[in-house]
Amino acid sequence: DPAMYILAFRKIVTDCRRKLSEEARGRVLFVWHSWAAPMAESLTLDSFYPGDEFVDWIGVSIFQQVFPWSPYWGGKMEDVERVLDFAHEHDKPTIIAESTPFGGIELKEASNDTKAFLANNEYDHDDWDRWFGKVLDVIDRYDVSMWCYINCDWESQPMWHNIGFGETRLSSNPNVMSQWHERIIKNKNERRFLASGSLETCGTPGTMHLGEANSDASGKGAFGLPSFFSFILVPFVVASGAFFVPYFILGGHKTKRGQSS
Repeated sequence: DPAMYILAFRKIVTDCRRKLSEEARGRVLFVWHSWAAPMAESLTLDSFYPGDEFVDWIGVSIFQQVFPWSPYWGGKMEDVERVLDFAHEHDKPTIIAESTPFGGIELKEASNDTKAFLANNEYDHDDWDRWFGKVLDVIDRYDVSMWCYINCDWESQPMWHNIGFGETRLSSNPNVMSQWHERIIKNKNERRFLASGSLETCGTPGTMHLGEANSDASGKGAFGLPSFFSFILVPFVVASGAFFVPYFILGGHKTKRGQSS
């Protein structure tokens, strides 16, 4: 029920703003987050949008939409682009709030339909370009301000076993880990990534070191939090079936849009 979802979203935002201290309000932003999957013909993004005054950021999920074999229910690239275009129309900064290559980095948990597609079509099998390269292209084309990647062995967790997510830990694939170091951690272009150095010693014992781009001169994020703790998401409402999830966001750093990254 889109109307009830909007009502619930507005109530939570209003109550939080009313009850939080002035200091806390300065550190809390509200994100309206879409899974970027198909909706019923009678529904649009506007059907679920609570209004600009209740939304600080707009988020999107990217799992398998970048793949040409993505099933209808999993969404397509046009679904992702529709959300990001919607955000730009409303002049809201954007976040890829959850993302991971569905099927695993090496597609070891790929569905039979995916395997059939790969067997019958010429397609780039590079483990980096297949998913990560396409996500970075989306980030650059839409100037996405924040990206959250889920670095996880999904199959080892009972809740997600046999769901199809697979192994998405960067360290599980030497090529991907190397590309991550070059394109994210070292990051020789203009874009900077929050906590981009947090995987610098992945797989080896020792203390985590954050990159220079992770903090300002005071060592804190743009919201005055220590950089190690400057990215926190807390989901608090889900519209079942529509997959719109609002979040709290704390912290961040400057990007080309002057927002967090």
